Amino acid sequence: LYEGALGAGMALGPLVGGLLGGISWRGPFAGTAVLMGVGLVLIAVLVPHQRGESRTPSPLAAPFKALGDPRLRLLMVAALFYNYGYFTLLA
Repeated sequence: LYEGALGAGMALGPLVGGLLGGISWRGPFAGTAVLMGVGLVLIAVLVPHQRGESRTPSPLAAPFKALGDPRLRLLMVAALFYNYGYFTLLA
């Protein structure tokens, strides 16, 4: 879903921005503000509230300790190479 949304945004964003910019130079900025407002409302409505006991904050070393799991380490290396290759080709 994330990659699909990213691709759709990269493909449709300039098109919609150009159409709105043809109406007024303020159009793309107003369109962005409207979309951010819609996103805020959707997050407030659809993301469930966390109830129950308050959680203690995670220590700063927790992400590095998590890399001790070989599955997570493999996923991290794959994501690193994927993103490097993707943005290298994009550039």
